[in-house]
Amino acid sequence: MNGALSLRDILVQAFYNRWIIATCLLFGLFVGLLGAVLSPSYFTAESLLLIRTDAGMAPQSIAAPGEAPSADAVKRILESDIRILQSEPVLRATIERLGIVPATGEESGRRTVRAVEEFRRKLHVTVQPDTNIIRIAYENRDRATAIRAVAMLVQVYGDQRSGAYLNKAGQAQEREIRRYADDLRSIETQIQDVRAHADVLDIRQDIELASNRLDGLGLRASQSRERLSAVEAELAAAAGELSRTPAQVLDSRESTNARANDEARNTLLRLKLDRQHLLEQYTPEWPGLRELDRRIAAAEEQLTANGEARSMSERFVRNPIVDQLRGRMAALRMERQALLRQLADLDRQMREAGGKAGQLRTADQELRDLQRTRDVIENIYRQLSLSQAGTKLQNDTVDDSSSSVRIVQPATAPTRPSSQAITFLIAGILLGIVGAVIASGVATLIRQVFITPREAERALRLPALADVPRDQSNFRKEAGRAAVQPLTSYLMDGMIDDRPLKIVRIAGTDPDERSGLALAIARCMAGHHRQGTLLLDLSREGHLRQPLSEERATGHIPLGGTDVPLAESEIELLWMIVEGGQAALRDSRIGLADLRSFMDHARAVFDRIVIIGDDDDRGQYLTRRNYRLADANLLIVRAERTRAPAIQQLRDTILAAGGDLLGFVYTGRKYHIPGRIYRWL
Repeated sequence: MNGALSLRDILVQAFYNRWIIATCLLFGLFVGLLGAVLSPSYFTAESLLLIRTDAGMAPQSIAAPGEAPSADAVKRILESDIRILQSEPVLRATIERLGIVPATGEESGRRTVRAVEEFRRKLHVTVQPDTNIIRIAYENRDRATAIRAVAMLVQVYGDQRSGAYLNKAGQAQEREIRRYADDLRSIETQIQDVRAHADVLDIRQDIELASNRLDGLGLRASQSRERLSAVEAELAAAAGELSRTPAQVLDSRESTNARANDEARNTLLRLKLDRQHLLEQYTPEWPGLRELDRRIAAAEEQLTANGEARSMSERFVRNPIVDQLRGRMAALRMERQALLRQLADLDRQMREAGGKAGQLRTADQELRDLQRTRDVIENIYRQLSLSQAGTKLQNDTVDDSSSSVRIVQPATAPTRPSSQAITFLIAGILLGIVGAVIASGVATLIRQVFITPREAERALRLPALADVPRDQSNFRKEAGRAAVQPLTSYLMDGMIDDRPLKIVRIAGTDPDERSGLALAIARCMAGHHRQGTLLLDLSREGHLRQPLSEERATGHIPLGGTDVPLAESEIELLWMIVEGGQAALRDSRIGLADLRSFMDHARAVFDRIVIIGDDDDRGQYLTRRNYRLADANLLIVRAERTRAPAIQQLRDTILAAGGDLLGFVYTGRKYHIPGRIYRWL
């Protein structure tokens, strides 16, 4: 059930609506032939004009005469020239010069308006692709008139273009130039006065020098103040240290046991030398030696006594640190005085530098305002000067019309007239084709019957279980019963919840169609497949019950408190309800449980059950509840007869009633596409 259209579906629709399509095509061909016969022949005179866009842009680009205009500028120029060619004044002047209408009178005004509209309708002005060439074409039945009209139009266009492009703003521009020149001279004088008052040559450089000098003075003042603080701190520290330093300090200290003019040691030495000398001359027992030893012992005692008595001496001098501190303090006092004088001088210089910097800033602001005003006035003055020169050049260019507009091809026309007969014929054929497509589409949209099984599948969203051609759709004949055999085999093989499909209900909008199909399916089940088959005709017409009378009843199935009689038909294994048995099944007093019990008894007795109901009364509850009795419902769709809304409503009713739909049988199909074409699809 693919919803996409195929070439086969389109061709089917085309062949089905072939008479509508043929009518539309013939009508379009008739209209084209009529237009071709009635279309007059005419001569088309044309002329080609070359528009020099560089000449048109020259007055506005005098500062850069070699610069080419942009593509947008060229397009705007060409569009402007086309509008001038098609404007009312140009066409009116052309008509008046040609003498088509009188130049005066009330009647001539109305005739002129009509003539202008007619002239505009026959006039064609276009731009040749990717060029600056304008093509002017005019149609007329007379060749000479067409050529003369185009030539006159080109002449009037040149005159009108010259007047349109003439610039009359030259005098006003000259006055403005003089006024702005005076303003420039006044501003220059003011600038010189400001520079002389501020005594500057280059304001930027002077401001930078003043700022650098002010920064240098500030740095020197900061360094001087830092040094002054350091000097005062050193001076205070030196004064404190001086107060703590003594005036004199110990130079030397001596301790000795020698006495002044003490000869004991020398005497002892001399005595020992004498004794040594005497020993060399006398014997040790000599009395003189004993005297000498006594004197040596006395000298030693004297020397020992002198060694025990010691003396000490100290020497004090002036403290040298005091002189150093006093010299340092004197130097620091002089440096402090110098720093104080330097700070005072730096403060004076900073005030002078600050005043100069402020004066320069004021002068800079004034000069900047004056220069800004001068730049604006200079820009305006420059633009006015260029515009004045451009205006003069433009007026000179406009006076010489050949400089911007060149006639590439004078007005000329072919010697043989042209006609639109072929155009009308092609247009008529296209009209017929478009009308045929639209009419076929509308006919397809408003058609409420099905012509192919695919249409029915898309509309019902159900599969087509069988496709029966029109010559085999009479199921009461042998060809129709043979066409049903594949469908019957499909039903015999069908399974629902792993159990055979035993009860099938045939539903459709045509009573004869559904009764014929039900009988054919039942006959095939009984005769071909040898299945005990019960055909229940629950419709009011009873198309399949009437041949069997109650006397032929050979069996029955209980239904509530009654029995429904059954009889075997002339076909072996095919059973039907006898005449009058349907009344019990259609009795409104019979409940759904009794019907289910009846179907269970029938399911136990028969192999297959085929049911026919009153689908025309599907709005009744008794009809809707029967849809649930079958294992599956099978719809019948008759080609070109079953209405789509009716069968769709029947499908919705079955589904709403709780019935299951197996699919549909498409009968009466007609192959609209010829067999030679159909074989290729």
